[in-house]
Amino acid sequence: LEFRRVLFRSDAAGYATERATFREAGAEARDVRAAYITDTWFTVLGAHTELGRLPDASALDSAVVSRAFAAKISAGALASVIGRAFTLGGHNWQIIGVLPESFSVVDKADVWMAARSATALSPTSVGDVRSYLLVARVKSGVSMTDAQSVTARAVVDAVPDNQKANYRPLLKPDRKSTRLNSSHT
Repeated sequence: LEFRRVLFRSDAAGYATERATFREAGAEARDVRAAYITDTWFTVLGAHTELGRLPDASALDSAVVSRAFAAKISAGALASVIGRAFTLGGHNWQIIGVLPESFSVVDKADVWMAARSATALSPTSVGDVRSYLLVARVKSGVSMTDAQSVTARAVVDAVPDNQKANYRPLLKPDRKSTRLNSSHT
């Protein structure tokens, strides 16, 4: 991780989003926007919760939800969502926090979970394909080429261990930023 300290002002963080089915016992299944995040996601963004807490590196089965989604599944009693269990993508999760209404990053996700805990999706039986967007502040004097190289290595943190052998990073510059897509080989 030394290379990140050399190139970035803060750690790099990444996420991928997709539509998924949120299932709770005794409730109707819901279509949600799910975000799979690296361990550093909320720290890099300086985020905090309105209720509960943010996941840490040991919280593999924990999730936080947006305020809007918490209100939707709790009829407005936000605190009642803390501790609730649900299934998404064949994995069991528990809600540990509610993000404030002001939290919005690129996509408005309903549920945020650790990327390394998310199972592979195979809607077409060809394997899992996800694009991870990475966020970092590059230090003054660091070239975009060096930043792209570091970004390519950072995807390893975002991909679940059981999927790493099947992924290769594809870098696409996005104006003065680097966008990283990882796709199944």
